[in-house]
Amino acid sequence: TVVPYPSSIVVSTDKTAPFCSGENFTISATATNASTYELWNAANTTKLGNLPYTTSIVTNTSYTVRAISATCSCTTTQTFNAIVDNIAPVISILNPQNLNTNSGSCNATLPNYITTLPITVTDNCAATNSIVVTQSPVAGTILTGGHNSTQVVTIVARDPIGNTRTSTFTVTIKDVEVPALTVSATTDSRNTDPGQCYYTVSGTEFDASSPTDNCGILKLTYKINAGTETGTNASTSLAVVSLPKGANTIIWKAYDNNGNTTTSTAFTITVIDNQPP
Repeated sequence: TVVPYPSSIVVSTDKTAPFCSGENFTISATATNASTYELWNAANTTKLGNLPYTTSIVTNTSYTVRAISATCSCTTTQTFNAIVDNIAPVISILNPQNLNTNSGSCNATLPNYITTLPITVTDNCAATNSIVVTQSPVAGTILTGGHNSTQVVTIVARDPIGNTRTSTFTVTIKDVEVPALTVSATTDSRNTDPGQCYYTVSGTEFDASSPTDNCGILKLTYKINAGTETGTNASTSLAVVSLPKGANTIIWKAYDNNGNTTTSTAFTITVIDNQPP
């Protein structure tokens, strides 16, 4: 009578591979024409125990499973490879960010986006507090590109066994700081020039002070009543401008290089005709 060797060995585990490092799992086996099962090392030289067998791994580990027939003590072997956790952590979706310039500066300081967004990470094996999350460039890095410049920020999450995931997002620098503008002139009156029906502005008497801005001034303008806005640079002046008889409401406006503006409080200079015919 021919006694068949065990065949069709099927190795199973109570947990799904890959296996978390250091976490117990149980190896079992079934086969045709087998009654007992043993677990040996990969070289099939050292018996580890009978199946089912509970163990844990910290690196990829190979075993030899022996299926043994009770009828003839015939043995069939099969290799079983236990794969340690190779799944990277999951990082929350990272959307593009705008970052305002520092007060009084055209530079911006990169924050710690890990905590300020915040960025969340999860892992199939590791507790959240055991995942190392890093940011590059690091928080505190000064970005000097100015308005609308961009910086790619890289977030890396690493679990305790060394699986890593990288995610990136783009930070765009925004200048939202308005220019500083001071106008000391206030509502007042002036007499017409001799023999004229207007008053000629003398020097800087109604001018705005030189405006300042964290990213630079584009231009300084003024408007008299509903007239045309006048001015093409930062040193615009009302000097020698003729103000007609009557009320002249004046408004100054400063523009920075990035489209931010500051408008002064309006003031009125009333030109009086005090000359007899």
